[in-house]
This record gives sequence, structure tokens and C-alpha cells, in this order.
Amino acid sequence: MQIHVGTSLAMVARVVNFFMVGSEMVRWEISAVGTDKCRLMVTHSNGTIVEYFRTSAQALDREREIESLFFKSRGTEVVHPS
Repeated sequence: MQIHVGTSLAMVARVVNFFMVGSEMVRWEISAVGTDKCRLMVTHSNGTIVEYFRTSAQALDREREIESLFFKSRGTEVVHPS
């Protein structure tokens, strides 16, 4: 018998999502680069931000920071659940 721990999402090499800032859609993607790095790409109307991290958790933390900056630039704030 084989037991699977976690979700199938953990086996995917790429996660894509987006958020809306007013009428603008901002798309972000975290993907595996080799076996020991993650790449965060945030694409918005003025270009693309690309950063590299050792873990997906670090990339997700940075995505939250960037998302917060987008909302602050529009005079609103996003509240993330703890």
C-alpha cells in the first residue's frame, strides 16, 4: 500500500495565479528552476518583475510583499489571512 502525504499541488513544478488592482490584472507565477531554486515572475501593465529564491515559501512571502505594494500604490491595502 502506498500512502500519499500532502496535495498534488506540491508535485507541480509551477503555480500561476493573479490578483486585480482596480481594473488591472497582475499575474504571478512561481516555478521550479533546477532542483534548488524557485523563480517568481510578476507581470503587470508596465512590465515584468523576476526574482529568484531558494524556497517556494520565500517566493510566496515576496509575492505578498509585491502584491501589498501594488495595493498601497492605489491607496488601498490587501489583508491576507494569517
